[in-house]
Amino acid sequence: MVKVRVPATTANLGSGFDCLGMALSLYLDVEMERIDSGFVFQAEGEGVDLLSSDRDNLIYKAASLVMKKVGLDPEIQTIKIAIKNEIPIERGLGSSASAIIGGILAARELYDLNLSREEILQMAFSLEGHLDNIVPALIGGFTISYKDHNNQIRWVKLDVPHELRAVVGIPPFTLSTEEMRKVLPKQVSLQDAVDNLSKSALLVNALQQSKWELIPEAMQDRLHQPFRMPFIKGAKNIFSEVQKTGIAGVALSGSGPTIISLVKEGAEKEIIKIMRQTFRNAGITSQVKVLDPDLDGARIEEGKTSQPIIVQKYGGTSVSDIKMVKEVAKKVVHQARKGNKMIVVVSAMGKTTDELIRKSSEILENPSEREMDMLLSTGEQVSIALVTMAIHALGAEAISFTGGQAGIMTNNSHTKARINSINHQRIKKALDQGKIVIVAGFQGIDNEGNITTLGRGGSDTTAIALAARMKAERCEIYTDVDGVYTADPNFVPKARKIKEISHDEMAEMAILGAKILYYRAIDIARNHRVNILVKQSFHNGNGTVVKTREEIPMLEKVHVRAVTHEINVGKIILKDVPDIPGIAARLFKALANKEIVVDMIIQSAEHDKVNDIAFTVALGDLDRAIKITKEVAKEIGSPKVFFDKEVAKISIVGAGITSDPLIAARMFEALANNHINIDMISTSGMRISCIIHQDHIVDAVRAVHNEFQLDEEGDVNEIL
Repeated sequence: MVKVRVPATTANLGSGFDCLGMALSLYLDVEMERIDSGFVFQAEGEGVDLLSSDRDNLIYKAASLVMKKVGLDPEIQTIKIAIKNEIPIERGLGSSASAIIGGILAARELYDLNLSREEILQMAFSLEGHLDNIVPALIGGFTISYKDHNNQIRWVKLDVPHELRAVVGIPPFTLSTEEMRKVLPKQVSLQDAVDNLSKSALLVNALQQSKWELIPEAMQDRLHQPFRMPFIKGAKNIFSEVQKTGIAGVALSGSGPTIISLVKEGAEKEIIKIMRQTFRNAGITSQVKVLDPDLDGARIEEGKTSQPIIVQKYGGTSVSDIKMVKEVAKKVVHQARKGNKMIVVVSAMGKTTDELIRKSSEILENPSEREMDMLLSTGEQVSIALVTMAIHALGAEAISFTGGQAGIMTNNSHTKARINSINHQRIKKALDQGKIVIVAGFQGIDNEGNITTLGRGGSDTTAIALAARMKAERCEIYTDVDGVYTADPNFVPKARKIKEISHDEMAEMAILGAKILYYRAIDIARNHRVNILVKQSFHNGNGTVVKTREEIPMLEKVHVRAVTHEINVGKIILKDVPDIPGIAARLFKALANKEIVVDMIIQSAEHDKVNDIAFTVALGDLDRAIKITKEVAKEIGSPKVFFDKEVAKISIVGAGITSDPLIAARMFEALANNHINIDMISTSGMRISCIIHQDHIVDAVRAVHNEFQLDEEGDVNEIL
């Protein structure tokens, strides 16, 4: 038996009529096997009542093309086809394309026929006729497709930002693509043609470079949507309301009736609300879903053995000298010889990065951030070459890639860039050739080819992003401690290792000062459900597993899982702020424009028509934040700006801890009993944080850790 999975697609994407398409995360699963006699078709899922169950079925028609190619008569083949379908039928989400691609691929595997992508697409095109559906269904991602002067199918697959989400509103009625073709005009004006050409080019650029502000304009179309929209009740109002937000593009998916909106992650809720409400006002009961781009396209799920992919990351202390480099190589080769495909991310050796920073400071006090990225990225390049050589010395195949060579594309924020996308083709090719892939952590390239670095925790971010992109079985983070502890063992010698923790809790710990993993990396793991194992590099302990929250039994328990601290904190106070709307927005927008992350914010109650705003930032950003705050203060007539570098933050972390007021009371009491004054307090669903004087941080961590008995095995701190 062969099993194939094929994604849904959206065609005519925005202004890209008949040429731009994208694969989406709804799927058709096709199982095909030979049987003793007859033809059997079984279906479950979306739209099964619309499907033919005899040999006229579109999946079987597609499979018949393969049968004919190997010299078999499709009318007498004894075949069973079973499908599970998530893709709405005839709603503009590529259901026909997925059926055709699924039938061809399944038959290719069943009859062991070697077909190229080009041959598969030519077969599919003979049945479907829409390249912007069949191309992304086969190869995944965001595609441009066309036929050249020799009538050959050509395509380009482009990267999309990893934050891209597609909100789709799916009405309950169907629209035939053939019928919707008939409503289109035979000719269009030169002005309309030029407008669509320019906007389709703009859409490609916007998606490639994560220019979210351009997408709403770039998705507007004049060639087909104005003529098809009248057939979809409520569509015009949805387009109008989404465009008013300025945060998302909106278009018909294919020829409709589904409406698709491309939006940056985090802004989906507003678009969902618009679609649901507008369809409801039009008397239509619709489905509204948030989908991800499917980056891989159709794939064989069963019928072939597959090797699991494991991503490992080794920090600077793990490769600090040649002896340790050789030990890392042994560990990696051992895993590879167990049948795993290995991707290994390494940091710069030992204190290399610190030494490079010191050298730069001897030349220039404030060097260009671009040149700092050029300099600092060399540390990882040394590491990847040495680790690769050490693997070669053990008789195994390996190849090293810089971040750019590995396809890691970032924005252009030098020294703290964010990953936009990963073109994994080069890594995949090397893995398929049986090679171990060694990747430089902490770095990528922007759309102009400049080397960028990812900032603090950059190698963790690289490793987890690669694990997400490659759908790895797990990501193993090797460090100098054997897992995640209930507190810093340097402060609390009796701190206990946590066996399992959720992504959410780990993200809070990282934000609040835990140095094991960086919060940006955890966010990627949480969004893409990447399981992480954190353990010591050269010891055989079990480490800590970081996984999705639903995989960890929680019941109705409230856990204080850990105590974290952060001394890399500075506090700023803006005094006597006029109590009028917009002041806080002006201040924090100015800080955000300089990519300064603000942590805790407290605004005092109004007195005499003024109030105070206090907030904290990382010490490294403090001087810039003070300068910006003073500039804003001058603009609003509030020149009193104070700051404090001698503060620290202590936090407790655990799912739902703010739901029981006793937990906060116990934390505050523990601090009070040790004569520790609290300067600021902040809470969220998973943490309670206090700003205190830096001199008291060790005593504070020990007192709170002891209060919740975190050094004891079991769950003494649970409140049922």
